[in-house]
Amino acid sequence: MPDFSTKQRQWIMKAYEQWMRCGRTIILMTQLKTFCTYSKDYLFPHAEIKIIYETIFIDGKKITKPMVLAIYKEIPLRIPNPLVIMD
Repeated sequence: MPDFSTKQRQWIMKAYEQWMRCGRTIILMTQLKTFCTYSKDYLFPHAEIKIIYETIFIDGKKITKPMVLAIYKEIPLRIPNPLVIMD
């Protein structure tokens, strides 16, 4: 998990790019920032958002900021039409 100051943008963009490249399920825990452009561009339109209501401790420190799980679900592969007749 990145530092919540400057690296959060790169963290979310990298998760989105990896998801687009490989199409596999990617789950990341990040701070909820609804006012940021990267949240509007990379999280909300593409990921399923789960708000974490419980208290979170990371390395023994209590996190007081609102957190979310962003889940980029697996993209199913498109199988070509098997009924195409080749001459």
